[in-house]
Amino acid sequence: MNIYCVGHNYIDHIKELKNEIPENPIFFQKNSTCISKNKTIHLNKNHEIHYELELVLTIKSSLHFCHEEIVYNFISKYSLGLDLTNRKLQNKNRKSGLPWFESKSFPNSAILTNSRDFNLSEVNNDFWLKINDIEVQRGNIKNMIFKIPKLISELSKKIILKKGDLIFTGTPSGVGPLKNHDKLDLGLGNKKMQSFKVVYS
Repeated sequence: MNIYCVGHNYIDHIKELKNEIPENPIFFQKNSTCISKNKTIHLNKNHEIHYELELVLTIKSSLHFCHEEIVYNFISKYSLGLDLTNRKLQNKNRKSGLPWFESKSFPNSAILTNSRDFNLSEVNNDFWLKINDIEVQRGNIKNMIFKIPKLISELSKKIILKKGDLIFTGTPSGVGPLKNHDKLDLGLGNKKMQSFKVVYS
């Protein structure tokens, strides 16, 4: 299984980080060992880790050079995820022209809710994150710069996607640091999908 992520895919998030709007999708990877579905998110106390809520898609079968019109036929599941980021390290590496990998790929940096069968009408609902019962992020795929068909089609032109591969589709505005003992609720529409607790040690 591979984890592919999309950077800078919501204009409001780009503005809050003072980045430039991309002309083409920006892809990067996390290592598969970053995945965690544990209800407790264990993080390194020496780092300041930021949350980024995202819709995550699971690929149904191998595809290469997939046309946008048929992309939805190749999505089997969806879930919500947190693309956790060592923001200070990311900013340092960005200024030095270095890749994002180290700041994005560490244990428990790819948090996933339980997956559900892909249903476009469900996925069209707002997805949201509450921390300690306060909503901090809300997004909708209609606000993506590059929509799902475009993302998967473009990625399939660069590499061969395999069954079970995960695609984090980008985060809306409202990102910020996680604190010790934070309680996180992730939901879609009017339903909570899963809760997590943060522990720095």
